[in-house]
Amino acid sequence: DPRAGGTWLGASAAGLVAAVANILDGSPPNPTARSRGQLCLGVLGLREVSRFPQFLRNELETGAFNPFNLVVAGAAGGWAAGFAGGKLKLTPLSPGLHLIGNSLPDEKDDPKISAGRRLISVSDDIDEAVAGLMAACRHHGDRADRADAICVHAPAYGTLSSSLLALHEEFPYKSRYLHADGPPCETPYKDV
Repeated sequence: DPRAGGTWLGASAAGLVAAVANILDGSPPNPTARSRGQLCLGVLGLREVSRFPQFLRNELETGAFNPFNLVVAGAAGGWAAGFAGGKLKLTPLSPGLHLIGNSLPDEKDDPKISAGRRLISVSDDIDEAVAGLMAACRHHGDRADRADAICVHAPAYGTLSSSLLALHEEFPYKSRYLHADGPPCETPYKDV
């Protein structure tokens, strides 16, 4: 995040992956709030995923943040955190598929999450999984209001880029980090 500092996606040498995303809660953004990207960087500095809940509580006590979803995962498990309306929801991640739309993680009523569950199949083959994620990230929605669109094109906002990070613990050379520097429906993914 060159404007406000931090990063929105990263992996650490300790084997942690962290990602932060906006969450829509109806409140106007606070221009003086700390960068959510700094939270992601802080998480990547942890040695163990088990330290995440206390780290996040400490960070929320030290300053204001705009609403966010923050995910951290490692070999020992993972956590999803949703912060909206001044309230924090922490959820331990069990093995399997977890999705974030414009609401709290795995929110059943979020149309984007419902679309993702329809579009993404879990696979043990990393290339198959990545191909499925690419297709899902290019989805423009099936509903008339496009509330289930994962790739969004709107006058005031939209999908600016897309990153896919797939880590293979047993065979690191199979890991993938792909990035589309533009909407993924118009911009090819490149192997970073």
